[in-house]
Amino acid sequence: MRPRHLSLPIESARLRLRLPTPRDAPSWLRILRSRRVAALMVPEIPWTEARVRAKIARARAEARQGTTFELAIELRETGRVIGRVALKRVRFGFEWNAELAYWIAADSWGSGFAHEAAYALCDAGFRQLGLHRIDADALAFNRRSIATLRRLGFRTEGARREEFRHRGAWIGLVCFGLLRGELRAPRPGAAAATPESVGVRGPRPSSSSRAGAARRTARPRTRTNPSR
Repeated sequence: MRPRHLSLPIESARLRLRLPTPRDAPSWLRILRSRRVAALMVPEIPWTEARVRAKIARARAEARQGTTFELAIELRETGRVIGRVALKRVRFGFEWNAELAYWIAADSWGSGFAHEAAYALCDAGFRQLGLHRIDADALAFNRRSIATLRRLGFRTEGARREEFRHRGAWIGLVCFGLLRGELRAPRPGAAAATPESVGVRGPRPSSSSRAGAARRTARPRTRTNPSR
């Protein structure tokens, strides 16, 4: 079966989700090197500009292949890049599922941006890609991330005990799943939560998440991807 593709960029009330470009490397590097963000990532990777540029090139190639959609999160009002959100390991055929991951700059925590970005991308995954299911993992100690996923409609489906060795301790994961039709839009006025991480598994960084938009999140609008 031929892979499907997202129409990009995806826009929500405050955010624009788009393919990253080499110009985003300094912003991503600053975020990934932040001590507060790094504390929520497993494994911890010694990020360099070369490594970030390679990550961006890989993201663009995987988007063309339709296997992963790893997008920059940009503020619509200012154009500032504040993070990354991804649907990874997109599988069609008999599965029709993907894995959610994201992280947000520490200076943007508490504003509901990751919650808004995750909702927008999951919604596009269901409507445009035809996905039936989206998975997500959260570090067991990160209660606010767990609460964020539940507010989006994700349901707890299990746990993996002592999955990672992280900063001198064994850390477990809580596993979540979201089916088509279960996604819930952020509620207006919901409390923003910080800090969070989601999508922690294997060699990839985890994701920082925040919940509760300060105002109602509009249903995402999409535009044709100029790079396709």
